[in-house]
Amino acid sequence: MTYSKTLSIASFNIQKNRHWNATVSTQSSLKNLLAQHQVILLQECMKPLLLHFFNQEQLALEHWDFHFAPTRFIPKHGYMGNCILYKKNVVHPLLHHKFDFSNHHRFDQRNVAMLESQWNGALLYIFCIHFSLLRHWRRQQWDALSDIIKNIQLKNKGSAIIVGGDFNCSVRERSHFTKILHMHEASCGKTFPSTFPLRSIDTFLFESLSSVNAGRGFQDASWNTASDHIPIWSQFSPQICPPVPFILRD
Repeated sequence: MTYSKTLSIASFNIQKNRHWNATVSTQSSLKNLLAQHQVILLQECMKPLLLHFFNQEQLALEHWDFHFAPTRFIPKHGYMGNCILYKKNVVHPLLHHKFDFSNHHRFDQRNVAMLESQWNGALLYIFCIHFSLLRHWRRQQWDALSDIIKNIQLKNKGSAIIVGGDFNCSVRERSHFTKILHMHEASCGKTFPSTFPLRSIDTFLFESLSSVNAGRGFQDASWNTASDHIPIWSQFSPQICPPVPFILRD
């Protein structure tokens, strides 16, 4: 496994990728992300398109692999869900998890993808999420996510955690939960809508890591065609604990 001082991770809600007129631009967007980052979180990803892309680019047998958590089946298109793509020689997968955050309404099916892995010899948990548009359903999903993270914090104290994706909520709502979970938020900027970004709903939350750099993709025609979200990215480094002061005793 290759040692890397920083982990570069991107997140992208590719909502329009199930339409034929967006396939080419979506694949072009994925190529750009794969060339620049080591982990990619995709929301509203169509599995047939992803498999076609992997076969076309011959990625599966070489450097990349993925964990797909299907959310719902769309006739004529296949399964759609959240996906974590990761570079094999950087992130070593231990376990793939899928958590059901769905509500009773059939149009609000939500699954969270989680990758339990090792990075530079340490435990790293990566979540790919896509929360509900409605606040009362989103609150239930926040509570479920909080329980999962608290359990990790209890069992594997000090493990690095990254939660990325489309939170569909304001910074104020997220800050309430980051305080409860003792997590931090990367400064990625406004991402929605892609034509004229007004809201910061796509972001990363993290623990036991440092975000050394963060931002969003360029606002250009290629992103706009692929999605109504602008992709975000952040570079993480291991959290360095301050040295223990040396005390000279008599």
